[in-house]
Amino acid sequence: MRVQQLNQVCDALGLKAGRVSNDWLAVSCPMSHWTHTGGANSDNARGVKASGGFSVSTHGKSKFMCRTCQHTPLSMWELYQRIEWQMAHQPVNRVANLEMFRALINQEAANVVDDLEIAAHELMGKVRDGEDGDFQADVRTRPWPEEFLLNYEPVLEVPEAHNYCTVRAIPDVVIEHLGMVWDPKQRRICFPVRDESWQLVGLHGRVIDDYRPLLPEWEGHPDPEVLLEQNPNCRYIPDREPLRYYAYACQEVRNTHIWCNQHLVDMEEPVIITEGNFDYARIMAAGFYNVLGSRSAGIHGHMLKYLEKAHTIITYYDRGAGGDEARKRVSKYFEGSGRIVRHITPSELDDDAGNTPACIIQQNIGRFII
Repeated sequence: MRVQQLNQVCDALGLKAGRVSNDWLAVSCPMSHWTHTGGANSDNARGVKASGGFSVSTHGKSKFMCRTCQHTPLSMWELYQRIEWQMAHQPVNRVANLEMFRALINQEAANVVDDLEIAAHELMGKVRDGEDGDFQADVRTRPWPEEFLLNYEPVLEVPEAHNYCTVRAIPDVVIEHLGMVWDPKQRRICFPVRDESWQLVGLHGRVIDDYRPLLPEWEGHPDPEVLLEQNPNCRYIPDREPLRYYAYACQEVRNTHIWCNQHLVDMEEPVIITEGNFDYARIMAAGFYNVLGSRSAGIHGHMLKYLEKAHTIITYYDRGAGGDEARKRVSKYFEGSGRIVRHITPSELDDDAGNTPACIIQQNIGRFII
């Protein structure tokens, strides 16, 4: 996180921020109520490391350190978990917007993914021409334990999540085929990511709330979190819009260079590539299962390298600047390679595959696949 973002964290946690020195922003310790003698702070005993920017090698992750009550730095997510646990089990009279803190952590993770993709794009041409021999070694696939998915529930067993998929015209057979799961805490429908050997390597989620539901009696209440504890079946989402898409991490590993749905695709057949999770789910619902998802219009250089296994590539990216850039990048990468590259651009009415009726998807793809 940059200093501006860290100041937002301080505001969310009710902390007093000091000056920046040697890439550390001095702050009062958010754990002092529970871990310091008498709940007091001492000067110059804690800090939040400000990375000052993001880079591929360091991942731009900020850490928290208090020399009074810690021996090793904590990641921002670890700090969030500790504060959340303490407030639930040993509540104190303090102001802390944990939802805002969590949103900032999610935003940091999304920015890291974006920056990794940008760096990959800059090196993409070098990979294509064999100019950067270290790039292959720098990005390697690190499998996740299969048990990671036990933290979540199958979408077909959760009525709310299942209904959302039904509204978006994703049939049960596709939900089961993709192994879609539900994250009740973040309220996301998640898509496991597996490599060609079926190893679990990632999880990508889409939040189902694009708005802020708020009960009428909660309007103007000074502390909605108290009402939330009293009414566990209700939920409150802060004014800040939730991060729509999120790449989960397992021990800080995301493997964003692996295509979604890579384990189910036959590279000897024409391959369709698209952007989001619901884009490729809708294409599958239309009857075309040989489809890959890149998570964003910024296609990772290693994803393009993987596509060299295919002889026919059909792009189905969103209408607009992002989709145009993806189509341009794929065309440039495979120019003169002898591979067949075809592009489908959604109409203004449909915008993207995820919002396109199955009959239109069938017509669009049917022009290239008989």
